[in-house]
Amino acid sequence: MDDPQIAWIRGTQPLIGMTITPGHPTRMADGTLSARDLDVDLAHISRCADRLVVLLTGPELAAAGLNGIMERGLRQGLAVVRLPVIRGRPVPGWLMREIAAFRVAGPTVYADTSGHGRAAVAAAWALIAGGETVESATAQVRAAAGGASLVTVRDRERVAEFWRYLREPQPPNHWSFSLPSSGLRRSHLPPPRAPWHTHLRDFALSFDAYDYVADLTVLQVLFNEHLGIFRGSGQLSPELTLDAARACVCYVHRAWRYRSEDWPPENWPPYDPGPYANELLFAWALVEWMREHITRP
Repeated sequence: MDDPQIAWIRGTQPLIGMTITPGHPTRMADGTLSARDLDVDLAHISRCADRLVVLLTGPELAAAGLNGIMERGLRQGLAVVRLPVIRGRPVPGWLMREIAAFRVAGPTVYADTSGHGRAAVAAAWALIAGGETVESATAQVRAAAGGASLVTVRDRERVAEFWRYLREPQPPNHWSFSLPSSGLRRSHLPPPRAPWHTHLRDFALSFDAYDYVADLTVLQVLFNEHLGIFRGSGQLSPELTLDAARACVCYVHRAWRYRSEDWPPENWPPYDPGPYANELLFAWALVEWMREHITRP
């Protein structure tokens, strides 16, 4: 597929592409910056991809005036997912896996500030998750994005690191995504106002919210709708269901995991601030709602 804005990796199904983040200025050969239109770029990507995975951090998006990129993408019918990768910092294996996994659901474009930096690394991760070797993934990315991609030792090591991560034995997790609502009992619930790190975090992973809604965008809408009602009235929605309540708690976990750009860089990644206060209050209220509505002891 020939495209002046997106570097598509030929032969992949679903398609994998790399591009500069929509609306982000393009650096020209003479060093000057050329402005781009966010809505025009998003509309173009929406015609050929299901989702856009933006790898920029919060400060990078703010500096480019792109804080509203997710909402603007929705107006164009494009799911925009933010998974920030901090330059010069280690990338946890779970985050590499999550970034790579998006392409299985449909044509996916990875975006950074140039289209051949973090986006190229992410595209290589997606290929490796699909069974490609490090050498094959690197060659395919470079063939698509050009010689400026995957040229630094750090970028090539990040690609190889993900290949090694996928082959390491993973510790068993008997809690994550393992407790359907049909079997949930009051004894499974965390104590009232339980700490995040010791109780709520693991409980949040006992329900697969992605399976419940099947799409990240729908999950975001569900969460924001119920959180908005709670923040506005102090009460939970009368239309709340057990599955929806658990999906919202699961989304609190997701939001916490991907807020890495807000962590102090000098303490990243071990420093762990937990969810925002309003999210934690919301999660506590949801757990108490479950306690009232679950009949099994």
